[in-house]
Amino acid sequence: MKTYLQKCSEATLYLSIGHGAWCSETDRFSGWRIGDRLIIVVDRGLAALLEVTSEPYVDNTPFWRDKIYPHRVSIELIKIIHPQNRYMISHSDTADILIKHHGSNYLFSIDRDAIPLNAEAAYVLHNRIVNSPEWHTFDIDEAIDGLAEAQFSREKEIFGQSVQLHSDDPEHGAHHIEVQYLLGKLGRAFQFDVWIPKADRPHAFRDEELGKLSLETLPESLEDGPAQVISRYIDVIWFQDGQPAYFFEVDDTDNIFNSILKFSDLLTLMPSIEATLYICASAENKSKLFNILSRPTFTKDPVALDRRCRFIPADALQTFMNTQRDMLRHFNITVLEEISEPFK
Repeated sequence: MKTYLQKCSEATLYLSIGHGAWCSETDRFSGWRIGDRLIIVVDRGLAALLEVTSEPYVDNTPFWRDKIYPHRVSIELIKIIHPQNRYMISHSDTADILIKHHGSNYLFSIDRDAIPLNAEAAYVLHNRIVNSPEWHTFDIDEAIDGLAEAQFSREKEIFGQSVQLHSDDPEHGAHHIEVQYLLGKLGRAFQFDVWIPKADRPHAFRDEELGKLSLETLPESLEDGPAQVISRYIDVIWFQDGQPAYFFEVDDTDNIFNSILKFSDLLTLMPSIEATLYICASAENKSKLFNILSRPTFTKDPVALDRRCRFIPADALQTFMNTQRDMLRHFNITVLEEISEPFK
C-alpha cells in the first residue's frame, strides 16, 4: 500500500467525495492501486483520508466547473476533519519530515507528480489524521450548500445587501409562496416537469403543498453539472425531456440582489445554457432591477443578464392565473411572452 499527499480546495474535496472519484487532467495515476491511501490537504491543513477503490480509468462524464479531468480513480472516504480541527502541515514536526524526504517544495512536487510519500512521512501524517477529531456530523449535501452560502455571504459584503440562497424566515413570505405556486401550476399545465427547492415544498397555497408540484430530485442535466448548488435554490425551474427550459426567480423587495446574483452565478457556471430566465416581482421593483442589471458586471458576456432576463410583473401573473385557471389547457408557452417584459 502506498500513501499519496494531494492538495485541493474545499469544494473539490466535497465534490470528489460526493462523486466517489479523484480526478486529474493528465494520466498521472498509472502507478496507483486499489488499497492505496490519499491524505488530502486543504489550505495546508490535513483535511481527509481517502482510500483508492479502483484501478485508474478514463471517464469524460463532467462534474467539474472548468474541465473534464478524465483520468480518475474511484475513492472512498475513511475520515474527514472539520476545518476548525485540521492540523497544519507547516508545523515543524510534519514540515521537517516532508522537507527531509521530499525537499522544500514538497507539497507542489508530491501533488503534481503523484509521488508516493516516503514511509516515515506517510506514518507521521497518517498519525496526525488518526489523532485529529473526526467530523461526525459531516453531510455531503450540507457541506456543499454551506460553501454556496459562504460564497453568497461574500457577495453580500461586496454589494451591501442581504443575499440568501433561501429564506431565513420559517414562515416564509406569503406572496413568495403564492407566486411559486402559480408558476408551478402554470408549468404543469404546459406539460413541463417542475422543480421547487426542498426548503419551500412544505409551504402551501390554496391548501396545496408546493411539494406536490415539484420533482423530488434535480434531473441529471443540472444535478451532475457545474451549477448544481445554485440550481437547487432557484425558486422554480421548468424542465422539458430532462433539460432546463425556463428558470424563474421570485424577487423580494427587501433582498433585491438575490435573484440577480443567483442568475449571474448560473450563467457564469453554465454560459452555454439556452434556457430563458425570468424574474417575477412587483411592478414597482422593475426600475430597481433594471438599474442593477445595467451595471457592467451584469451586461458583459458570458453573463449578459440584461439580455437574458425578462421581467414578469407579479400582478400580471396573478391576474392571468386567477381569470384563466380553468382554461389553461387552451393556452401555450407564448403566455410567458405576453405577460412578461424585456429589461432592455
